[in-house]
Amino acid sequence: MWTRVKGLNPNETYCCTKEDVKSFFGDADIDVYFGTFNMSRNENKNSIQYRPNKNFDDRIIARMVVSKRYVDVTGLELNSYLSFFIMNKDGYSDELRLKFVAEILPELKELYEKHKEDDLQGKERFNVTIGLKDNRFNLYESMK
Repeated sequence: MWTRVKGLNPNETYCCTKEDVKSFFGDADIDVYFGTFNMSRNENKNSIQYRPNKNFDDRIIARMVVSKRYVDVTGLELNSYLSFFIMNKDGYSDELRLKFVAEILPELKELYEKHKEDDLQGKERFNVTIGLKDNRFNLYESMK
């Protein structure tokens, strides 16, 4: 697991900590980004840019892309990655963080293990976007 973390302002948070992720993905061949990788500090902008479909109106808090490690046409080596978006602290409680760690991280690890060696049904990668709406986490899966 390789990790990059962008610093937070006092009014910002992530849905979990680096240590939380390490406890599930520490031995995985996955890159983990906290607030980096072309993400904005603007939640609304991220929720529009990274939404899985046009009807999506959740607050996007994380995204995972699973693919076999490969080198693209530009020579850039690409790998599976897990991204966590910067969020305003308002509306995200410690109880939600604990729920994310207890329920969503294990599910993400299971999905990662399931798809990391797949031929992905002829597709290049498996995507899952994690949204938060009405204090409920929602996972939106797709193949691209």
